[in-house]
Amino acid sequence: AVAGTAGVPFYAASGSDFMELFVGQGARSVRELFQAARKAAPAVIFIDELDAVGSKRTNMDTSGEHTRTINQLLADMDGMALTNVVVFAATNRIDQLDPALLRPGRFDKVVHVDIPSGADRAHLFEYYMAGLALVNPESGWRAKYRSLHDAENSIRSELAQALAAATGGMTPAHVSCICNEAALIAATEGSSFVSKAHFERAAHEAAHGVSEKGRGPRSELALD
Repeated sequence: AVAGTAGVPFYAASGSDFMELFVGQGARSVRELFQAARKAAPAVIFIDELDAVGSKRTNMDTSGEHTRTINQLLADMDGMALTNVVVFAATNRIDQLDPALLRPGRFDKVVHVDIPSGADRAHLFEYYMAGLALVNPESGWRAKYRSLHDAENSIRSELAQALAAATGGMTPAHVSCICNEAALIAATEGSSFVSKAHFERAAHEAAHGVSEKGRGPRSELALD
């Protein structure tokens, strides 16, 4: 979004992309990424899963490959402000990052993005439900609503509120996954619309996955 707004080239990579089996390849990949961005400057670099490449250096790195790779990243980060290249990164484990990465001139600005609130999840569910057929054509909706559009909006709002209340601790990615999975379940069953039951099944599956990681929502969900 930043690169698009500014109208500059965007370079994206995952931290795991730099963790190569071949000696020296990780550092080379980091160097090539930054060289390409500098050549195209002004530009934006985004590194997802920064902890995969930027975790704390330890004595367990017997081959020295991780140390070489992170040292290359640190070297390329130094002086980036002078090259018109802006570097962003994301991690779920900031506590695992090497302290050198967070020093001034490197990743010295940290923005914490928390788990969305219930109201935020409701908005997200409404957003991801847009375009899904939610009205049962055999439900007699005409007796209650003036138009199909009104029926869709009302059902979408009700479902979003119920799902938001039942999915505490879930991330925007979980919300998107639930909506996609519900649509897939409906399609698999040959249904012409995505029902409350489809969303409930999808939410159960998502809750099971989150609970296995020791976070968040109840293992039993009911959309009241």
